[in-house]
Amino acid sequence: MKACNWPGRPWILIAATTVVLSAGRADLDAAPDAGKQVGTISVGVFVVPARGKMSQARQATLLLTMEAALQGDQRLVVVDKDLRLARRSGAVPVRAIVRARALLDRGTADLSAGRADAALPALRRGAATLAKSLAYASKKDLARAQFLIGATHVALGQNDRARRVFVGILAWRPEFVPADVSRDLSRQVGPVWNKAKASMARQKRGSLELVTEPAGALAYVDGNFLGFTPTSAEDLPAGTHYVTFRLNGFARTVIAKAVSGPGTETVKATLERSAGVDQVDALSRKVAIKLGRATSRDAVELGRILSIDHAVFVQVPEARAARAVYYGALYDTQTGKLLRMVKTRAGRDDMLEDVLGDLARSLYANLEFTAEPASPVISKKPARPAEKPFYKRWWFLTGVGVVAAAALAIPIAVVSASDSDSSCSDGAVCGEVVWSF
Repeated sequence: MKACNWPGRPWILIAATTVVLSAGRADLDAAPDAGKQVGTISVGVFVVPARGKMSQARQATLLLTMEAALQGDQRLVVVDKDLRLARRSGAVPVRAIVRARALLDRGTADLSAGRADAALPALRRGAATLAKSLAYASKKDLARAQFLIGATHVALGQNDRARRVFVGILAWRPEFVPADVSRDLSRQVGPVWNKAKASMARQKRGSLELVTEPAGALAYVDGNFLGFTPTSAEDLPAGTHYVTFRLNGFARTVIAKAVSGPGTETVKATLERSAGVDQVDALSRKVAIKLGRATSRDAVELGRILSIDHAVFVQVPEARAARAVYYGALYDTQTGKLLRMVKTRAGRDDMLEDVLGDLARSLYANLEFTAEPASPVISKKPARPAEKPFYKRWWFLTGVGVVAAAALAIPIAVVSASDSDSSCSDGAVCGEVVWSF
């Protein structure tokens, strides 16, 4: 695996990200951002430099580390902004994934009922649909579908085909545990599965070279984090492997690649910008420029686009700084109000997860808010009001007003109110801001 370049500490990016993604498979196997859950506050995290620009790899490390720190608060759900944008643009094939799961359930029911002939077509269609949608579907579901296909072959007396299917699963999901079959069928499947496991030691091995444009994407093979592109995966058993690339501001990309034996195959992907990300980036830059102001309309707009309740901004120092200051700002995206702004100091020997962990805890320490999503607005036909007497109706009152105005002929001065507080100078922080050190 090739190390990424962070001046002065070339290893720290990989080390910090590996710690954050030590459970990387769980991250990639999660359901595709199903939206806000009951009893939680949805949070979007934005990493901005104090000045200049930062590399893709450094931004990814800081973003993932801060997200992991915030996930320790049970009240919060940290969202994947690119998945939210994908859902908003219609890029997530929700219907196809739901249909694939329904096919798996139907196939499972047929298999349990002894109708293996009917189960096989449904399971194959479900597995094929999941494989095409794997950027947003669960790899657990795909592995389950493949196993059920193998189990169906066993039920049909096709043990050789079943063994080949099981070998294919074990090539990319070696820890898979057989399930979802009846006790009787399980007794038949067990010996075939064990033969497949025993044959894995004799499988040929190969490597994959992983390259993206732009470089610096998080690279995973079969759900396991490897590093930032360009990087490589070695000693992979022969079979199909699933390569995932993730980069902040770009759509998640998954490529299935077959390894046939000794040698190195190249997997190259040109990543596509997430639909709407330019608007999100522009808004986040506007918030960052005035970070610390009491209110931000741009934070409200971010909340509307991404469907988040809170926006957390992390302002980071230059990478070369020997003694650095990290700032964190927490905005309520419903009102645009700055709930809290904090800072923490860090030396070159401090671990990044410790520094950002302190920042995350300080942002939400003793902060009271209602961890319940807003109730949906349900439009109802209003009840017809009771008839008003004529002397309370608009036409009667308007007539009286016109007559009175004409009779008095008194000039009326109209004062227009401004949104801004005239006593607050431009660039100042107006309102109460809580600082924690």
